[in-house]
Amino acid sequence: MGRKRKSSTTTNQRKRRSSSTSRRNQKTFSSDLLGGILVVIGLILFIFLKFENMGTVAEIVKNIIIGLFGFASYALPVTFIIVGIKAIYSDEKINLSSDIFKGLYLTLAIATTIGIFANSNFTVLDNIVKNVYDSYNDALVGANISGALGLLIAAIFEKVIG
Repeated sequence: MGRKRKSSTTTNQRKRRSSSTSRRNQKTFSSDLLGGILVVIGLILFIFLKFENMGTVAEIVKNIIIGLFGFASYALPVTFIIVGIKAIYSDEKINLSSDIFKGLYLTLAIATTIGIFANSNFTVLDNIVKNVYDSYNDALVGANISGALGLLIAAIFEKVIG
């Protein structure tokens, strides 16, 4: 009559493995909640950046972010809102930290690009502490639109590339 079929343990193991990996990728309530929190943080951050006289905490947050990134700081709340909406509407679990870091890198790239095209004085590396401090303070009053990090990285690019 032929060989006896082996038990279907291998197919059961495959099913268990695939179901456990699909369970890991399944979206949970916590990812929805975290997405909602990111949207709220993005909206609050946008309000802090856009409006004046919102309180001491808002002024501190605004001064730090605008001082570092300049006008590119408006990309940060947009990043938080987009990542939060993506977390809410996605059917699978997503890695939020990598998406947030991508947004931070994008903000830094925008600030650097603004720094390259808007600034003509790239002597930042001669006296680095004084120039970064001055560019931070200039970004707060609107004289430097690229912020301290944008100007610093733009000066490094200019020094390396020429």
